[in-house]
Amino acid sequence: MSGHGVGTPNRRARGCRSRVEPRRPSCASGRLGHVHVLIAPHSFGPLLPSTVATEHLEAGWLEARPDDRVEGLPMSDGSAGFLEALAPLGELDVLTVPAASGEPGPIGVVRTAAGAVYLTTESWNAPAARPDPTRANSRGLGEAIGRAITAGTRRIVLAAGDVPWHDGGTGLVEGLAATLGLERAGDPAASLPAGTAGADALAHLEAAARALAGVELVVAAQTDAPLLGLHGAGAGLAARGIDPARAQAIEARTTRFIAAAEALAARWAPRNLLATGGETNERRPSRRPSSGAGGGAAFVLGLLGARTLPGAWVVAEELRLSGAIARVDLVVTGARVLADRELSHGVVAEVGSRAEPHALPVVAIGGRIDATFRQLATVGVHGSYPVIDTGPGEVPDLEAITPQALRARAARVARSWSR
Repeated sequence: MSGHGVGTPNRRARGCRSRVEPRRPSCASGRLGHVHVLIAPHSFGPLLPSTVATEHLEAGWLEARPDDRVEGLPMSDGSAGFLEALAPLGELDVLTVPAASGEPGPIGVVRTAAGAVYLTTESWNAPAARPDPTRANSRGLGEAIGRAITAGTRRIVLAAGDVPWHDGGTGLVEGLAATLGLERAGDPAASLPAGTAGADALAHLEAAARALAGVELVVAAQTDAPLLGLHGAGAGLAARGIDPARAQAIEARTTRFIAAAEALAARWAPRNLLATGGETNERRPSRRPSSGAGGGAAFVLGLLGARTLPGAWVVAEELRLSGAIARVDLVVTGARVLADRELSHGVVAEVGSRAEPHALPVVAIGGRIDATFRQLATVGVHGSYPVIDTGPGEVPDLEAITPQALRARAARVARSWSR
C-alpha cells in the first residue's frame, strides 16, 4: 500500500457540506445481526498513542460484542504517533543524526519496499531534550533527508509540527549540503554578509533544489501556523514557555535569510513557490499557512519543491482510510480533546469527512469534549462520549485516562451502537 502518490485534499469548507443522514449499523458485513466496525482514533496522550488506544478500544468493544467484526486503523495528524501509524507500510529503521542541540542522537524512520521514507520532527521532541532555543536547529533533519536520498529514496514524507527550534529551515539546508556534498553558489544573490544567520544555507539553496529535483517531497503539517507573523512559528516558541521578547529575537535572526531565499527561489524555480497543495492568496511563502511547521522546515522544503498538506489528510491517504471506511457499518474515532484543531484539520474531522459520503454513523470518544453537538455534526460525528463520565461543572482529568478507562468506554459504546 505504500509508495502511492498523494493528491490534493478537498478544501471545501466543512460547515457548508450538505448533510447526509447516516444509516444505522445493520447486517452489511454479511453476518446477520453482526456489525463491522472500524476504530480509527488519534492519540489520547503521551502514554496512549493511537496504536495503544486502538488496541484497547478494540478490546473493549469485543468484550461487549464478541461476534462483531472489528478493524483497527491508528491515525495521526502529523504529530505524535505518525511513524507508529505508518509502520505497517514498511520497516522501522534508526538513524543517528544531530539532535536539536547538535549532539548526535537516534531518530526513527519507516522505509517501504516501494522506496519511500517516512520521518517526523517528533523524533527531535524527546521530553528530556531541552536545547537552548537560540542554538537549536534543524540540521539533523537535513542530514536525515540527505541520507535517505543517498540511499536512493525517491519519495519522502515528513510529518512536521511543533519543534524546539525556529531557524527558518537554515539548519535543514546546511545538513543537506553536508550530507550530499553540495557546492556553494557563486551568484551574488545567493550570499549574505559573513556571520549572518543562514548565510551558508542560502549559498547552498539552489544546489539543494537541483539535488532534490527528482524526489517527491510531501510535508504532512500538523500546524497551519505560518513561518512569520503574529501567529507564526515564533509564537510557537512562546507557547513552549520561552519569553516572548526572546522568541521574537530568535525569529528576527532568520528574517534576512527568509527574504533572500524567497527572492532567490522565485528566480530559478517560480513554480515551486506554488507547491502548497491548496489555494492561498498569500504571495510570500513565509506567510502561507503551515510554512512554520517544523520551525521553518516546511517553508524551506516548499522552496525546494515540496507540497505541504494537512497531516491528518496525508496519513489518511497513505493508510487508504477511505477504502477501509467503505467496507464497514460503523466508524469509531476519538482524541484526547475534541475541540479546535481536532475538529478542523485533525484526525476526528478527517475521519468524519470521509465517512459522510457513505452515510456511515461516526462515534467519537474524547478525553475532554469541548464542542457542541452541532459542531461535531458539522464534521460528520453523530455521537460523542467522554472516556470518563463527570458530574455537572466538573472538568475531566486528562491524566486519569487509562487503558482500562478506554476499554470500559468502548464496551459501553458497543452496547449502545451494536445490535
